[in-house]
Amino acid sequence: MKRFLSLLLCLLLCLCVIPLSGCLSPEEEEQSEALCREFMDYVILDHKKSAYNMLKDVGTAEEFASLWAALREVFGNSKSYELEMTDWERGTDDELLLLMVNYEITTDDGKVVQLTVVTAESMEGLAGLHFQDSTAFAQSTSFVPVVNVLLVLFSLASFGFTIWMFVDCLRRRMKLKVLFAFVTLLHTGISLTFGNAFGFYVNFSFVFALSRMVADRAAFTLTVTTLLPVGAILYLCLRKSLTLPPASEGAASPCPPEATPSPQDFVRIEQQPPVNDPTQPAAPTANIPQNGVENTPEEPNEPNA
Repeated sequence: MKRFLSLLLCLLLCLCVIPLSGCLSPEEEEQSEALCREFMDYVILDHKKSAYNMLKDVGTAEEFASLWAALREVFGNSKSYELEMTDWERGTDDELLLLMVNYEITTDDGKVVQLTVVTAESMEGLAGLHFQDSTAFAQSTSFVPVVNVLLVLFSLASFGFTIWMFVDCLRRRMKLKVLFAFVTLLHTGISLTFGNAFGFYVNFSFVFALSRMVADRAAFTLTVTTLLPVGAILYLCLRKSLTLPPASEGAASPCPPEATPSPQDFVRIEQQPPVNDPTQPAAPTANIPQNGVENTPEEPNEPNA
């Protein structure tokens, strides 16, 4: 058991260290951002010669002239800009280790440009440059924040519905309760990509996540990712057929209920005549009239004097 735990710990450490080894170091990030800002300052200020010196080891003068004309067409009226790093990746070209960092540039006059700066360890300046104007796409996808608010509300409602069905499953007397308790937590993840590319992806998960819409201005695509509570919906449709009938009264109580007495079970108790008690004084008797004439007691005859 100890060897198994040690092996598992080593595996977890490898899974954590390997991705970190390919992360962008702070020095590389600062160097790439400094080169990008320097080149953009030359473009905004129209310093063609200084910009060319940064790319003199890449391509020809004619290629740079074409690139410069396209850059000035986009940034000709811009006075300031904001820079934000969006992505980066590493690669090799002719045994050179290359670092490609993608930036999104937003200017004061509403331009949105995706700029990729390529650097190499053995080269001064830039080892490559690529830019793409995505202003029109950014304007056409201005509704994305509103859609994200609606998707968040839908996610919260879906989460509440799932919890409601889960609690109902635990409280209900039903068949396969444990199985359907897990089924109610099952979600189906759907990811739909459209625009310049189309993609559709489905997965199943027990982990809750918020739905969202992402606009990729570099690829000109929109991606919608949402979770549907298919397990809770399935339980809602089947819960009536899975519910067990209520238990009978006799089965519910350990002792059988007492039978309700019927009128025939009562015994008539006849009134018994009173028993004369010699210790008690005799009750006075009254003369009961017979034939409507009251009988009076006869007076005793007095003896003659």
